Amino acid sequence: MSIVWVQRMYIDSVLATKFFDTFSPSLLALHKPTLDHLSKLMVPNHVQTDEVAQRFRNEKYSIRMSRSGFGLLVGWLTEGMGGEPMGAGDGFRGEKGKRGRAAVMRVVNNHLRFDGEPHPSWIILGLRNAQ
Repeated sequence: MSIVWVQRMYIDSVLATKFFDTFSPSLLALHKPTLDHLSKLMVPNHVQTDEVAQRFRNEKYSIRMSRSGFGLLVGWLTEGMGGEPMGAGDGFRGEKGKRGRAAVMRVVNNHLRFDGEPHPSWIILGLRNAQ
C-alpha cells in the first residue's frame, strides 16, 4: 500500500464525512435507518460491496415534474438560462458554468427518470426512459 493511496483514502473519508454531516440532518426524520447504515461505509471497498450503496449508485430515481418545470430545467442545462435572479451571483456562466451544467446533466441522464407529460426536449437530452 503506497502512502499516496492511504492519503487519498483518508481525504475521501474526510470529505464523505463532511458531506454526510452537512446534508443528513434534513433527511434524518424520514430516513434514519438508511442514514445509519450509510454512515458506516467509510472506505471505497465498503461502498463497492454494500448492497444498499450499490442500489443508490445504480438505480434511477423518479422525479415528478410538470412540463413547464422540465422545460425550465432543460433551458438551464442547455443554455444556462433561468433559476437565479439577475445580479444574485455569478451563477453558471462562462466556461466554468458550462462545465457545471454538463456535470449536472450527467447526473440527470445517469441517475434520474422524469415522470410526467412527455416533452420533445427530453429526447434532445437523451432522457429516453422518461415517461
